[in-house]
Amino acid sequence: MFFANMVAASWRRRPKEPTPPPAVPPPGTSGLAPAAAGPCRQPELFTLPFDAVPWRILADDWPRLGWYEHLVPAVVRIGERRGWSQDVQDHVRGTLQSLIATQPSDARIYPASAVQRLGAGPHHSAIRTLELLADLQLLAEDCSGPGDIWAGKRLARLPPGIRQDVQPWLDQIRLGDVRHRPKAAGTWRGYCTEILPVLLAWAPHHDTLRDITRDDIITALTEPRPHGGDNHTRAIALRSLFRFLKARKRIFASPASRLPANIGRHRHPTLPVPVEAHDLAPVAMRPDEWLVTVFVRHHALPGTTIAGLTLDDVDLGRATLSAAGHRRPLDQLTKDAITSYLAYRTRRWPLTANRHLLLSRLSALQDGPVSAWWISERIIRWKPTMTELRQDRILEEAAATSTRKPMHIATMFGLHPNTAQRYVDAVHDPTPPDVTADPYRTTEGARLACLAGRTDRITPGSEPDAGWDSRP
Repeated sequence: MFFANMVAASWRRRPKEPTPPPAVPPPGTSGLAPAAAGPCRQPELFTLPFDAVPWRILADDWPRLGWYEHLVPAVVRIGERRGWSQDVQDHVRGTLQSLIATQPSDARIYPASAVQRLGAGPHHSAIRTLELLADLQLLAEDCSGPGDIWAGKRLARLPPGIRQDVQPWLDQIRLGDVRHRPKAAGTWRGYCTEILPVLLAWAPHHDTLRDITRDDIITALTEPRPHGGDNHTRAIALRSLFRFLKARKRIFASPASRLPANIGRHRHPTLPVPVEAHDLAPVAMRPDEWLVTVFVRHHALPGTTIAGLTLDDVDLGRATLSAAGHRRPLDQLTKDAITSYLAYRTRRWPLTANRHLLLSRLSALQDGPVSAWWISERIIRWKPTMTELRQDRILEEAAATSTRKPMHIATMFGLHPNTAQRYVDAVHDPTPPDVTADPYRTTEGARLACLAGRTDRITPGSEPDAGWDSRP
């Protein structure tokens, strides 16, 4: 035992050793500058679990800090191009910092699932961060798209044998292949929705689609629908499905190849009716609601056409509007509605880069149009639906026209001549033809005629259609 600082340390300084001569460089390396000695870095021994990693970059974590500072200017550049506000850019920077902090320090490609997990945090924006990483080519798609999830839920309801026949067909119309282009999302989802009840009805009695006969197809296409309408889309989907199975040699012959031409379609569709006057009570509206109402009630534009309008389609100087490939003049009512909305649009989204006329809180940060739900919400104050409001406007124009020729209605509203003829008939001849005079004119009668080969009785006094199969 001894007290501190009471023992004298006796030591001598070691003499300096002579400096060794520089090593001779290996052959072939003459003229190269010596490598600069960088700071020593301790590599990570293991990666912490996601829940244990802090969502921020530590002060002394210089590899992550340097990479984050390298990406910050890209947030400003892409944000200005896409019209992101300062708050959105701050949220993207916060999400980017959390992403870099929770991933390995040497990571330069980030999975989309990791970004989506960070979207639940406060002041984070997973969608905009995904757009940023996609533009910088730093994103690895490892998540199932909404179409995959939607299709998987529907296919899971089918038995294994039928699912093995339907899934390749659904993948072809959804994703396409070398010889076929992919169909629009609304098209292939409509096909799947139409044939799913038929497949579920066949499932208890058939293991695969090889057992389906022509009579099963006719029965499925001629039975009445619970909520009305025809089975025209269902017929198209079934033809496409069995044509695919025959091309892939899963079946020997397609039972849907020689069906009647008009099976599943109403021979005498219902005529449109006008809207009741008490359903059109005026209410106070915002500029976006009033503009959508003018497009629907005054111009009879469908929802997809309204959502697809761009700033280039509106010419206030010449007072014209281009919609669905048709240029129409703007009256004072429509011109005032567009002017009022443009002022509202500029005031609310001054930095947006979206060229579409109508914007929402989400579409203002993107390049696409507003959704169909957003359009329908703008007219929710009215009691009738959008289809009923459009039909009422077309019927009003048809009633104001003295002639019964449909070309004026077809040209003015961009309708097919047959569709325009329905509106003209609804005004000048509102009594529908009697379809119960002959039993074969009804849906059940058409089905019995197809099964019995009595195709000559479908239309009394006329020759059978060329597309109808007269075989039993």
